[in-house]
Amino acid sequence: MNNSLGRWVVALVVAVLSGSVFAHDDALPGTVVQLRAQADVMLENDEAQIIIYAQEQNADRAIAANAVNTKMKDAIARIKTLASNAVVRSSGYNTMPSYGPQSNKIVAWMVRQEFTVTTKELSSVDKLVASVQSLVNIGAVQFSPSQDTLRKAQDVLVDKAFNDLRMRIAQVARNLGKTPADATIEAVDFSGHPVSPAPKVMMSMRSAQAEVAPPRFEPGDTQSSLSFDARVRFK
Repeated sequence: MNNSLGRWVVALVVAVLSGSVFAHDDALPGTVVQLRAQADVMLENDEAQIIIYAQEQNADRAIAANAVNTKMKDAIARIKTLASNAVVRSSGYNTMPSYGPQSNKIVAWMVRQEFTVTTKELSSVDKLVASVQSLVNIGAVQFSPSQDTLRKAQDVLVDKAFNDLRMRIAQVARNLGKTPADATIEAVDFSGHPVSPAPKVMMSMRSAQAEVAPPRFEPGDTQSSLSFDARVRFK
């Protein structure tokens, strides 16, 4: 079952299924059609992800690493104070050499560390970002429905999608001079219609040397969709 972001679209494809993705017995009597149904629901963006990173460059690798480590340690401590329920996880740590323009000699070292902060305390995101921005860089702030919210929406999406399929079957039946009772659903395929969810990205900013005013955020909402193909035979 595919859950995805997308607009409300109901597409109907009626065709004799020669070469269809659905295996079938051509010897069976009746008219075969392929129907596509899709349903969506609007979900509140109830979770925020904040990507933070520190990056330093120095001729001495240890000095660059120590500066990054200190900044990230202080930033994470501040985050846990302001948003105690936030989940903080490492996203990467890199140490890379920088070479001189005319030689292969290493002239400096660049050290970068990145963390992803996930929180459902949306009312504190603005203050959280403003607070840590004086220590580290903000890679992005993005809002999306939480996994709990997406799971709860699945039952609603399935019911709406099958209701849509019944409407499509009734529509085809009328055009064929038949009734919905003449239809048999022979196969349902939930694969082949992925639309990757896209979190709502709000901003990206560099760090500041002093405290900054809190930015303004509007988490908004997201459309979650479910689509499938059905092979239907009318007798």
